[in-house]
Amino acid sequence: MQASLIAVLAGFASLGVLAAGAFGVITAALQGANGAILASAESVREAEEAAIDLLVHARSRDALVRMDHERRLASHLVDADRLLATQEEHAAAHEAVDAVGEYLLASRMGAPGIEERLERAYAAVGALVDVNIAHARAARASAARWQRIANVAGISLALTLVLASGVLGWWLKTRALRPVLELSDALARFGGGDPLVRAREVGPEEVARMARDFNRMADALARQRQGQAAFLASVAHDLRNPISALKLTAAAVPPGGPLPPEVRMRRAFEVVRRQATKLERMLNDLLDTARIEAGEVEMRVERVDLRELVRAALELFEGTSPGHRLVSEVPDHPVPVYCDPLRIEQVLANLLSNAIKYSPAGGEVRATLRVASGEAVIQVADQGIGISERDRATIFEPFRRTGSLRSAVAGTGLGLYVVRRLVEAHAGSVAVASLEGTGTIFTVRLPLAHDAPRLASENESAAPAAP
Repeated sequence: MQASLIAVLAGFASLGVLAAGAFGVITAALQGANGAILASAESVREAEEAAIDLLVHARSRDALVRMDHERRLASHLVDADRLLATQEEHAAAHEAVDAVGEYLLASRMGAPGIEERLERAYAAVGALVDVNIAHARAARASAARWQRIANVAGISLALTLVLASGVLGWWLKTRALRPVLELSDALARFGGGDPLVRAREVGPEEVARMARDFNRMADALARQRQGQAAFLASVAHDLRNPISALKLTAAAVPPGGPLPPEVRMRRAFEVVRRQATKLERMLNDLLDTARIEAGEVEMRVERVDLRELVRAALELFEGTSPGHRLVSEVPDHPVPVYCDPLRIEQVLANLLSNAIKYSPAGGEVRATLRVASGEAVIQVADQGIGISERDRATIFEPFRRTGSLRSAVAGTGLGLYVVRRLVEAHAGSVAVASLEGTGTIFTVRLPLAHDAPRLASENESAAPAAP
């Protein structure tokens, strides 16, 4: 639409420039014609005055009167010639001057043939008047012609402007404003609670692009609503399991009767501990998500050697799953970063927990730390079920769970979302690489501490191969 509006404005500007130029030419031509008419009229007056002076001179016998009219006659002829513009008029004026001069010379000398010279002089002055009148008529005809051209140009310009305005109004209504109004209506309906409304991606490119962006946003919100609904169902299911286990454990202890043997009591308390841990983990995920969305995550940043955090995270999960072998690879030198150690431990715990949960057949879970391109790179790799390409695109969104075991593996679908937001809060990034049925690698990158630049190029070849 921007290009179209610029083209329309350029068209109107060009039309205005052409109109101004045309009317300037017409105005100049009319001024020239009017000037020619005025000059011809003045020249005719001077020539007629000269004719009168010539007749008075011829009939007067007073020498002083004749001398005065001779002077006036010469003045009128000079003024008439000064006002002329064409070669024809100048030629007629010169002929009149010559004829009058011959007559005046013959009159002073008393030469014969004075009457003939007077008639010839009078005829030459009359011819000058006729030439001036003809030139005035031609100028008047030119002025009338230019006036007609001005009228036609004005009417044409008015019709062109009316037509252009009509076309512009039609274009704005059908091509520009209608898509904008449709998009505005779609936004109002969507804001009013209609989640299914979508805008038509039509009209100028800018409007169509806004409609596409709105549709993408609406689709993303729809997916998020679906994810929230699935999340609520999943949370309800996952909460039911530990609550049911707690109820069954509590029911094993009859009220008012003797307590069961110590072995059974210990098993019951172990069940209670595990279920309470599951509930606590789920609640922590929910609380972390709420704090992140509200921007209330507290960060206590300090200089930390990442090797200690990786080792501590592995020790936390050591022995929790006999079918998994936990392996760590850390460099011999410190890997210093500025971070909140509790939050980075939470990131590593989520990644290791997922690696164990989504590799139900067991296998190796490897945590690797290295330095590359001025960053600390942490990778957690498993040999589990992997992640499909479609799921990888949305795996870091909230309320997303993946894999064929999503219904069998407890969780809220918030762990990776929390991981991404916590890593980004440390000016880092997280990515995933996976092959279904082979395994998954999560890669976390954090900026090194500014006082450790020498580590930027070390251990760049230590990255494990992608699954």
